[in-house]
Amino acid sequence: MPPATGSAPQLIAAAALSSSTPVTVLATGPLSNVAAALRIAGVAAKISRLYAMGGAFTVPGNLFGSTVGGFDNTQEANMWVDPAAPASVFGVMRRGSVRLVPLDATSHVPITPAYVDRLGGAARTDQARLVHSIVTQPDVASLITLGGLFWWDPLTAVSMLSYVDKTGDDPVTFQPQNISVTPPTGASAGRTTVSPAGAPQNVGSTADQAEFEQSFLDQLNGN
Repeated sequence: MPPATGSAPQLIAAAALSSSTPVTVLATGPLSNVAAALRIAGVAAKISRLYAMGGAFTVPGNLFGSTVGGFDNTQEANMWVDPAAPASVFGVMRRGSVRLVPLDATSHVPITPAYVDRLGGAARTDQARLVHSIVTQPDVASLITLGGLFWWDPLTAVSMLSYVDKTGDDPVTFQPQNISVTPPTGASAGRTTVSPAGAPQNVGSTADQAEFEQSFLDQLNGN
């Protein structure tokens, strides 16, 4: 397919506005494009649910300490990149329509050598073989051995598909919370917290590793 001619927010808006039914959005990066799309007339009403990977509430962030100077590592990277965007999105979206999958939940789904072996042995599609080739790339494999990698975005995608396509039980347990995002200044910029003044949405508190691993494999193999 040829590249899209418009911007990412325009593409999101066009997809939502042209749909005959409400749409679900999956966001696995900073929410800048989603925030911009929601500012286009009529878009917010057409998005029924947003699944987003981001945030850290009861666990440390993942800016990896001194790798990024001037910050206290309380924030997750996607929220930190553009703190104003999630603050806007959570406030604009209908109450309870956002399902945020933070590090609190993804910390329960580490990428393990045992699952990588299982994935390789059970891969039946190009998609499954592609994922296996990524996680067996030498630099990635060494980080897996050290316990430093997690299924961040795939967990969010599997959670979304369990809702959209009814593909098994949702591996993520969500709790209604009032979410606030620290403004984009200071050492805690982009930190996600629960506060009475926050936007009432849903936050993933934990995840079932076995359920995720089976669902992910099934979805990759087209089962």
